[in-house]
Amino acid sequence: MDKKAKKRSLGLSKTEKRIIICTAAVVLIALSIYPTVTYLVPFIKYSHAVSLMEKGSFDEATAAFEDMGDYKDAPEKIGECAELKEQARLEAAYQDAVALMENKEYDKAISAFKAIEDYKDAKDKISECVKLREQVRLETDYQEGLNLKASGSYDKAISKLESVHGYKDSEDQIKEIKFMQAQGFFDQTCYETAADIFKGLGDYPN
Repeated sequence: MDKKAKKRSLGLSKTEKRIIICTAAVVLIALSIYPTVTYLVPFIKYSHAVSLMEKGSFDEATAAFEDMGDYKDAPEKIGECAELKEQARLEAAYQDAVALMENKEYDKAISAFKAIEDYKDAKDKISECVKLREQVRLETDYQEGLNLKASGSYDKAISKLESVHGYKDSEDQIKEIKFMQAQGFFDQTCYETAADIFKGLGDYPN
């Protein structure tokens, strides 16, 4: 630098020097902020969205990924959130149906499993519920038949036990009731009626 240039440099005013210093500082700050805004902030947002997705907050995660535009695989993550949300819905519905089944609310359980019949073993669970429901009906009607027998309501008892044909000893119970009816007619000297009933019992004892 020649002497004249030095003089011009030394001749800068304080204001000009301050302007130069401030400008340089602004440039340096801008250069330091740019990578943060361009790379770090989107990365933090992306990581947060992934965390929301992993926690099961699918709606929030979807909104976060949508705000990122084409950053990384954000568009694919939106589709993934939708799939995971549907899987979570199906699993929750399945567990609710299982709970109904375990509580022996078979009609409600069947309806619940039918709503998701293509999920897991829902179809098998429907068949299982139908069988269990039938078992409950058989046992209920069988016990009601025995109660009617004990109370002397023989015709109603026979009707109820016939509705559970083949269940437990329902056939033997029906024969015993008919024998008791025949014995009653016999005791009342209604021999023909008693005889007809006795004949119908075949080789029943006595």
